[in-house]
Amino acid sequence: MAQSPLVFNSHAAPDRRQRLAAAVAELTVMRQLKPETRDAVLAWLTTHVPLTSVDELRKGLAVAKVRGLKREQREQLVDALAGRLGRRSFLAGGVATAAAVALGAGVNERGEGERPLQSPTAGELRTVVLAMQQRQATIGETLQQLAADDNESGDAVDAAAWADVCHALDMSNWLAAAVRLSAIPADRRPSALRPGAVRIMIAALEALSRAWDETLAIRSEWDKDYFVAYALGRMPALSAGVAGRPPFRSDDESARRSLAALLSLAPLCNALDVSNQRFQQAGVTVAGAPIRFTQGHNFSYAHFAGDVAAQRFTPDRKRVLVNWDAHADLSAPLENPRTEQLFSLADLLAADTAGQRVVAASTMSIAGWILPLVYQQCLGGGDDATPVEILWIAPREALATSHNCMEPFGSYRAVAGAWRLPTSSDEIAAISTTPVGPWNVPGELELRSYSKYPTLRTVRTPDALTNARHFVVHIVEPEDAKTIARVIGDAEIALSVDVDYAGTREPSTQPRRGFLPDYPLTDTAAQRERHRQLIALLGEFYDGYSAQVRSVSIANSPTFTVEEGLRMPAARVLERFVAGSKAWQPGWVGREIARQPAVPGSQAGKLLATSLIGGGAAGLLAAAGLLASDFQRRRELRSLLFGGSSPRTQG
Repeated sequence: MAQSPLVFNSHAAPDRRQRLAAAVAELTVMRQLKPETRDAVLAWLTTHVPLTSVDELRKGLAVAKVRGLKREQREQLVDALAGRLGRRSFLAGGVATAAAVALGAGVNERGEGERPLQSPTAGELRTVVLAMQQRQATIGETLQQLAADDNESGDAVDAAAWADVCHALDMSNWLAAAVRLSAIPADRRPSALRPGAVRIMIAALEALSRAWDETLAIRSEWDKDYFVAYALGRMPALSAGVAGRPPFRSDDESARRSLAALLSLAPLCNALDVSNQRFQQAGVTVAGAPIRFTQGHNFSYAHFAGDVAAQRFTPDRKRVLVNWDAHADLSAPLENPRTEQLFSLADLLAADTAGQRVVAASTMSIAGWILPLVYQQCLGGGDDATPVEILWIAPREALATSHNCMEPFGSYRAVAGAWRLPTSSDEIAAISTTPVGPWNVPGELELRSYSKYPTLRTVRTPDALTNARHFVVHIVEPEDAKTIARVIGDAEIALSVDVDYAGTREPSTQPRRGFLPDYPLTDTAAQRERHRQLIALLGEFYDGYSAQVRSVSIANSPTFTVEEGLRMPAARVLERFVAGSKAWQPGWVGREIARQPAVPGSQAGKLLATSLIGGGAAGLLAAAGLLASDFQRRRELRSLLFGGSSPRTQG
């Protein structure tokens, strides 16, 4: 056997040491270390396995004083090795999403004999999507048609309540649909006995509703705060839990069982989201511009790019993307993957139909939809002399409550271009300013940006980019009408509205990390008035520029939008945009405007007011799929590290 550079503990078998070294080297926190620090950590671990507890691991690493290993990195490494899902846990490139495990918490307590969660099979999923495709309709419209066809005997269906369920589905608001369905007595629902899409969707929503009940049941297990699904696809920040016990009462086996049950819901939600965006009939402004409604802002790419292809914008006339948003949305499309289907620049460039654009958009980070529009010249040529112009309208609270997230109000230049990744993770990390993970495939092309302003770059050098497109970001507050008018001039407008601009939260535990805006605007009368003022300011902007608006996209961003179920800012914005023209609109527009807010204090109100409503739930389920693919690897790692026994998790 060749001499190893590591000094191994004689109590650990060579094959275990080698497998442990290979597994540990794949951890994200290890890839972020300098090579010499990484080698020293591996040397210490393989020298000391098997360990008896997490405490022994933590104390041993602290005493070892590995050069270059910072305290925070050491704690992240301990969490990763132990499989703990605390706020420092950044496992496997960010795909080990703890929120998905928490959906299964409590399963162990309910006992092995209780009816398991029943999720749709792959064949049933295809049945639902095929039904939508045959009718060229959204999921809610499809189910209403099918239920009406099935109800030949005139069963006593609660038509109004069922219509509310279907509308929530049309809005890709899965959790709201599940909650509303659970409130309908079984004998007042459409028949779930006949085979087909209606039965499948009722079963899926029942599974989601039960999973959500289990999630709420463990809320008391968290110390001061509650996990949130991070819609950007990053790790959710979790409370560390009460000292002396894990963050939630769930062992590996119960989490594994729950994931197995929930995993098939993830592709269903993703497929329905894509199909809804394909088949949603556009609303229309008084001036004739199409209006689309999304939960994830990433789909705005598909709609704006499609409107450019359909020549809704005048050739050779100046265009400005106006984005009312608490967040910049200038991330790389692949910065924070949300599903196992990774964004591909090649697929994006090849997409030339509405359906293909929607599928491409579905693989983007929700904050990564603007750079593709710039790169594909949907907003203009983007040469150095005439850069693309982006007007980002952000309330003053957005800048005041975040740091390292955005520049001060002003104008900033940047370029977007293609970056062919180097051949090793170390080389990628040396150039990339975004987290490096298994989604960064060496040799592949990614879409990135560079600027001398740190918040606008995702690579450290402009030389890394090819086919560079120049753009300018104007960061303006809503009250600055003079600057807004100067930037827009007589340009045609692609209008994007993320309703979290009128009140947002940073998905995090307490204390806040402070990287993203956080201004709920709910605590005082003055804050609540500010929320209403921000909605009114958007209305005034629209009234002044409606004749120049060529396309509108409204994003609900439920993970960030505060009290969406109570304040319903998306409905209020939509109402302003279609004022006086409701008779011209497709059915979903009127139903969205007319839907009733959740009643504060009621069970439905508590559920519908949470930050995990709608797209947040879909993101959570998608994360379950990512976690499941990583779950077995982490179990094997802990077995190698702790001798096959369940490690004690004190502290």
